[in-house]
Amino acid sequence: MDASKQSGPGLRRDLGTLESYAILIGILVGAGIFRVTSDATAATGPSVILAHLVLAPIVLASSVAYLVFLSTPLGLLPGGEILHIENTLASRRLTFLAAWLKLISYLGAGAYLADALAVNLLELFAPGWKHGAAAARLLALGTLVLFFAVHVVGVRWVGRLQLAMCLILAVSLAILIIPGLFAIEPANYRPFFTHGAAGFGSALPPLFFAYAGFEALSQAAGEVRDSRTRLPRVFVFGILVTTAIFVAMSVVAFGVLPASELGASGVPMSRAAATYLPFGATALVTLGAV
Repeated sequence: MDASKQSGPGLRRDLGTLESYAILIGILVGAGIFRVTSDATAATGPSVILAHLVLAPIVLASSVAYLVFLSTPLGLLPGGEILHIENTLASRRLTFLAAWLKLISYLGAGAYLADALAVNLLELFAPGWKHGAAAARLLALGTLVLFFAVHVVGVRWVGRLQLAMCLILAVSLAILIIPGLFAIEPANYRPFFTHGAAGFGSALPPLFFAYAGFEALSQAAGEVRDSRTRLPRVFVFGILVTTAIFVAMSVVAFGVLPASELGASGVPMSRAAATYLPFGATALVTLGAV
């Protein structure tokens, strides 16, 4: 069968350019960055801003391999880099190992992100409630079940839901960033490196985690229309847009709130927004994290 017409058993090419951007940006600018900022802040303070700029070319370099195979006939098929390994190395064992390593990494990332999502949901709907860890974990599990159900329904609904969530995210980011630029106190950026070079270096791994998952879009190659043309462009521009968003968020967050307070909060962006926005607008920022 011609690769241009093959999309895998039972798969339909229901995703276009907008849905692809929504999936990529939704993966990257989600609950993870709203949560991981706290971890990185504790290590290096306001230099998190510089860390994002340092990581950008590294992430782009990491995406080159995906850009290459997505532009080949393999880019028309589902399976992403797993399919690439099987077709280029002709080794079932290496393919099996790669698939399981990815599954293990996704299980860990999924648990972390679900926990971050639960914390933001509780902050949004029950602020001030001193909930136990069990309540947050139960809510996190419920969100995983919900999104699993959406994927079972079909990729068309995944694309629609992701588009809707990205629109909400765009509104929340605009509310966070634009007014925040006028509320910055330059003194909050000092000291820029709170724990020297060692602290800056230790902040890079958790921040790199915020970019983790960008390669997941390649798994949807069999469900994206004209994937060989669309997906390479989506990867490049999506990562660049995401980096710009991360830098803008960090500039505002560290400019309006001391690093010590930002690093101590489980919902750092909402905490920063609360210093210059009314409650209703702050809730929209928290909703964006959700």
